[in-house]
Amino acid sequence: SLPSHINRLPILSEDDGDIILILGESSRRQSYSIYDETINSSPNLKRRLTESEHFHRINNVFSPAPNTRESVARSLTFATSNTFLHDGLPYKTLLGSMSEAGYETVWITTQDLYTRWDTFSAKVANSADKIIHKSDDGTIWTDKTAAERALKVLKKPQKSFVVLHLWGEHSDYRIRNGKPIPQNSIDAISQQVTKEQPINSDKLHYLASIHHTDMILESILSYVEKSNPDDLAIYFPDHGEVIGKGHGLIPIRLESELAIPFVSQGNKSKELSREISKFRD
Repeated sequence: SLPSHINRLPILSEDDGDIILILGESSRRQSYSIYDETINSSPNLKRRLTESEHFHRINNVFSPAPNTRESVARSLTFATSNTFLHDGLPYKTLLGSMSEAGYETVWITTQDLYTRWDTFSAKVANSADKIIHKSDDGTIWTDKTAAERALKVLKKPQKSFVVLHLWGEHSDYRIRNGKPIPQNSIDAISQQVTKEQPINSDKLHYLASIHHTDMILESILSYVEKSNPDDLAIYFPDHGEVIGKGHGLIPIRLESELAIPFVSQGNKSKELSREISKFRD
């Protein structure tokens, strides 16, 4: 159930802290103001970068694929670039490993799970102990309400490993979960645009969508910052985006489609950064 190059799992099963992995969607690294974007599209992350001792940004992270179905399956299992996913998932998933380590594993998503585009990621999701993909009371299910549901899971006494898969920066960038992007996020971006450096509508709404994602992330990172010292939050998207064109393009545009942000919050963030550096070429 493990590939030959894995001789141990990086799990501290005696810890009682929760771990939440927030998966973004179609969110390119260069559009975050903690990286290359000059417009402050991610103000909360940017503030944490300078003010929070236990917040870490990882540079030079790339997605293993420019689409969700391949990226999720390769990021959250032990599949490699040589694994032919159409043959199935040959190794256990990260959720399966965390379950063995004593965590309750929960997959919370605002994405479709069972279309032909999501077959591989659905297999990963179904390895969780529990899947949450709609609200209990029939109200509209959004990234914001999904994040609120994730917080309820984290507050339970049972230690949990939660994957929160957001709708994120899916096009149409103006709409998320069937609702317009909040006007305050659009205003926050448009107020920074100058006549000397204009941007088109696609970029404005794409950055506004990231601004909205930044607010959702803050609701979780602020909780983790004040909770159990062993709690850890990690955020990275499944892949990037060529603004206005999409992803999975031919030829591939590496810097837009594969370059992604990666941040973490918690006392173990520094240790996580060190572990990641061991895998650099």
